[in-house]
Amino acid sequence: MLARVYIETLGCQMNVADTERAGSGLRSSGYELVDSAGTADVILFNSCSVRARAVQKLYTRIGEIRRDRIGQRTVIGVMGCVAQLEGPSLFDNPSVGLVVGTRATDRLPQLIERALDGTRSVIDIDERAEGEGWNVPATERHSQHVAFVPIIEGCNKFCSYCIVPFSRGREVSRTAAEILAEVSELRRHGFREMHLIGQNVNSYRPKSEAGLEGFQGATPFSRLLRAVAATGMERIKFTTSFPRDFHPDIVTAIEENENLCDWIHL
Repeated sequence: MLARVYIETLGCQMNVADTERAGSGLRSSGYELVDSAGTADVILFNSCSVRARAVQKLYTRIGEIRRDRIGQRTVIGVMGCVAQLEGPSLFDNPSVGLVVGTRATDRLPQLIERALDGTRSVIDIDERAEGEGWNVPATERHSQHVAFVPIIEGCNKFCSYCIVPFSRGREVSRTAAEILAEVSELRRHGFREMHLIGQNVNSYRPKSEAGLEGFQGATPFSRLLRAVAATGMERIKFTTSFPRDFHPDIVTAIEENENLCDWIHL
């Protein structure tokens, strides 16, 4: 058994999904995931930069861990949007030894190994490697009943008030076939509610529309909604929606399918 790793999530639904993905990859690589920072060799904070309280809590939690672990050899790492945006400056805090950006989650096992071997200031804020998968096994979810399913990452809008395009990059959509397979697996494992998530789900534009054949709709996203509804999942929600891309056909899809919840998050 390799080192014991504790991951604490401070952020949005996408951070939760990234933590699930990180945990799945670490288990597959032989690491032990623990529920308490007190028993961990590696402590990771998966952080959000959009929510100010999450950033404040991150620095507070690092200080708490530092006080609690005086004299103990512990690797403390920062993941997520704060890591992507702040990069090497996070090492100004002497407690931080590992910085993992939003697109480096799948490389986490190797990064932790370097930090445990004594390498100081391990950092990876590079792009996601070609062919890296998005799936997380049903057994790795944060809940036994509600699951988050990423369908798109990033945003192309570059609004003056928003930092997301810099923390999450440009829009990249998963294939419909991959999303539908994941939803079907979750349903087989007894999940009753799922959320399609992304920084702007309305902008969903996969390179291939395989899996959406036969589903009518004005946009790929409204066709995806109908395809996901057809899996029979009991409750389906989605977040977040950018108003400019909110096509009326999304409302039509919700009206046509009882399991698409009357629930909109802009």
